[in-house]
Amino acid sequence: MHEKLPEPKSKVGQYVFDNSDSLSLTVGETEKNDYKDYVEKCETEFGYSIDKSKTDTSFSASNSENYAVTVLYFESSKEMSISLNQKSENKKDETTSTEKTTEIEKKPDETKPAETKKDESTLVNGMRKDFKEAMDSYEEFYDSYVDFMKSYNASDLTMLAKYTELLSKTAEMDKKFAKWESEDLNDAELAYYIDVQARVSKKLLEVAS
Repeated sequence: MHEKLPEPKSKVGQYVFDNSDSLSLTVGETEKNDYKDYVEKCETEFGYSIDKSKTDTSFSASNSENYAVTVLYFESSKEMSISLNQKSENKKDETTSTEKTTEIEKKPDETKPAETKKDESTLVNGMRKDFKEAMDSYEEFYDSYVDFMKSYNASDLTMLAKYTELLSKTAEMDKKFAKWESEDLNDAELAYYIDVQARVSKKLLEVAS
């Protein structure tokens, strides 16, 4: 996955998570201008310009290859956090003209009955229970992450160990969250997904400046 991103100027850091469809790393000893140069390379050299969101300390965008990158800069510790995920494409089944013709020629008694509507009693505010729980768990994790980062001190070895643990968990949570994007979400779920994503991004900006 690292070949889908520019190479950071600083060589100080570590990969927290790196597999075939997601990556997370933290880079230390990074000045503000180094962060800006890195973001510019993401945009101009690697094509991350789709659905772009950009501030002085945060950047997120996708490219035409369906990869999504998020870059956060922490001025207090001069660290840059980078995460990359390969987004799942929603492929809809297409009915061929032959299949359509066959459906037209079917007799009424051969037509399949309409699909039974979901039992509304299994939904929570119009959303599937497992989806709602996953979204809430994701947001609760980032609440804890932001609270920790507000008091983070890189010179405290105990906190450094906790920080490394959180970064690893961050990659795992981001990957699980991104997978829901490929699900067939109903209107209520899609709206909640977008709301949670926006709220988490706003919370991360609190500790990125």
